[in-house]
Amino acid sequence: MVTLLQLSHVISQHSELPSFDTVLTSPQGVPVDLSTATDVTFRMQLLGDPSVFHTGSVVVVEPTDGQVSYEFNSTNTQFSGSYLATITATFGGKVQTFPFNDYFLITVQQDLEDDADDETYDLVFATVAQARALGYELTPKELIRAQGHIEVMCNRMIEVIQEAIDNENLSTADRTRLKKATVYQAAWLRANDDVEERTDVTQLRTAGLSGESATLTADGITLAPLARRVLQGLSWIRSRSVRTTTRRSRGGYSLNNTNGSGWQNL
Repeated sequence: MVTLLQLSHVISQHSELPSFDTVLTSPQGVPVDLSTATDVTFRMQLLGDPSVFHTGSVVVVEPTDGQVSYEFNSTNTQFSGSYLATITATFGGKVQTFPFNDYFLITVQQDLEDDADDETYDLVFATVAQARALGYELTPKELIRAQGHIEVMCNRMIEVIQEAIDNENLSTADRTRLKKATVYQAAWLRANDDVEERTDVTQLRTAGLSGESATLTADGITLAPLARRVLQGLSWIRSRSVRTTTRRSRGGYSLNNTNGSGWQNL
């Protein structure tokens, strides 16, 4: 059974210092002689997301005493969270992993500067830090643009959403959906930068196949597919109940209705 070590190292998000300094020991706790070791490598993996994985070369500081040091780079600390880490060394063609039957635990503390920057842009639906937690590196300007799109598509003015949040009248589930929809939309807009200039169409001629066309809804050329799927789950869209405002709010918008009228179930 593997038991995690106590916290081994803490570093701030986007930082490169302090370096990770440790002593490699045998299963008996004796420092390992690294004089003949080759390919000494550091590896770290984000807990809960194996796709976030980093490797790098380790500096052997005192070979006979097993002292090593790993210097982080900004890529290593791009995402905040807890990481499992190991160091491997090759002795005579055979690889040994440290620590024995365990892991180092590396914590990358979230950078609070992102939240401060977000306030300048009045990001209500999703912040830079929240987008990064979902695996997207987005700027405040990209998120504020996407937020405007989602505001239209979810049929609730940003002031109404903010009031509902302040009064704790917006459910956690709806807040999560708005956050994800905004992040997905912002990422999609990078590849569809001209979306605000497009003409509203219902059919698109298929290139190279004469006589064939594809039917598109108005949303299909203005809204990210994943964002649309997420918005379908909003409480005031999937039913006729209105949780963040009154029935006197501006006209309804249905994600499955191209003329923009009515609160239709999806």
